[in-house]
Amino acid sequence: MEHLKYFEGFTQNYTYECSGSPIPTFKVKSDFTHFMSENGFKKTTLTKKTDMLIVQYKGQGTLKEQKAKRYGIPIYTYSEAKRKVKQMSKDIEKFNL
Repeated sequence: MEHLKYFEGFTQNYTYECSGSPIPTFKVKSDFTHFMSENGFKKTTLTKKTDMLIVQYKGQGTLKEQKAKRYGIPIYTYSEAKRKVKQMSKDIEKFNL
């Protein structure tokens, strides 16, 4: 929860949707959801306002992936999302935002 102090108000602005299994990056999807929440991200349904889609594998052609591409939403695998979120958290921490 310590990370949340750096993201005050941030959860209302940065959202994600996920699809598929998070294995091997996370044991279960709830672990991933918890990780994202701890770092100031909010899970939502996929809309034009969603900031990222996280999938098990890119290029599967799922409906969510097709929709994200249509809306111009970045698509990441669970491992890519984990790295990106950690980096974003470090960047914000560095500037104490």
